[in-house]
Amino acid sequence: MAPRAVVTAATGGIGLETAKGLADAGYAVTVIGRTPQRGDNAVAAINARGGEPARFLQADLASLAAVRALGERLADEGPLDVLVNNVGAMFPDHTHLDGIEASFVVNHLSPYLLTELLLPVIKHRVVNVTSGAVVVAKKVFDHVEPPGGYYGFHWYGRAKLANLAYTLDLATRATTIGVLAADPGGADTDMTDGTLRTPKIVAPPLRLLWPLVRRTFEHATSRPAATAARSSITAATDPTLTSGTVIGPKALPVQPHRTARDPRIQQAVRHLSQTHAPLRHVPDGIST
Repeated sequence: MAPRAVVTAATGGIGLETAKGLADAGYAVTVIGRTPQRGDNAVAAINARGGEPARFLQADLASLAAVRALGERLADEGPLDVLVNNVGAMFPDHTHLDGIEASFVVNHLSPYLLTELLLPVIKHRVVNVTSGAVVVAKKVFDHVEPPGGYYGFHWYGRAKLANLAYTLDLATRATTIGVLAADPGGADTDMTDGTLRTPKIVAPPLRLLWPLVRRTFEHATSRPAATAARSSITAATDPTLTSGTVIGPKALPVQPHRTARDPRIQQAVRHLSQTHAPLRHVPDGIST
């Protein structure tokens, strides 16, 4: 039987290219996405390459209830070799989903919850997709929302920082599988083509330099999605990589962000995660 892999937000962009790469490596890939037509197109593109048949499962990864239902369904199906949490979104306006700030939901709580629900059946590796935007994040995790004004790019980076801290924390607690992060770098995707074009996503001082900032964004996101996906594919398939490794945009190991390695940050993120995306049980083999 072929090894099984699940890739979230894989109906286009980096996620689809990651799914293609895993299919080429011999995995039977499950594509997770919101839109059936895009899902069908993604599966057709993967299957056209030969290899193990791919499939599509519909789930709104911005809904924690939908993520829970997806996790329970996948767990009921039995052993899973690789989970790649590729989901990510940036919101230009201050948005809430079920009463929780949207960027934190999509970029951290959603992959956190899916991972925790699937830990009992994952046999090999978890890969969480991170971002270089973590360097602009506020490093306070007493609450879901940081103090100060809302600026989409910075809050996106903070949510990705939370998820990176969780990834490194889980890597020390999950002793039977590998837990890694992958930073794809910038790429030409639907998210970067839309959200990064408005100055309101950055703090006021950067808005004064918006022409320069925008050119920087455009240059950083000019790479093809297939190139950016190499980081996730490497993190998922390279047998020499150890748990806690972060794969950078050049598909090579890089030093994890210092804040994400801080045990106090990891503990604070764990508390927020357990509070806002509670589990019904604690998986065997994971200490709390």
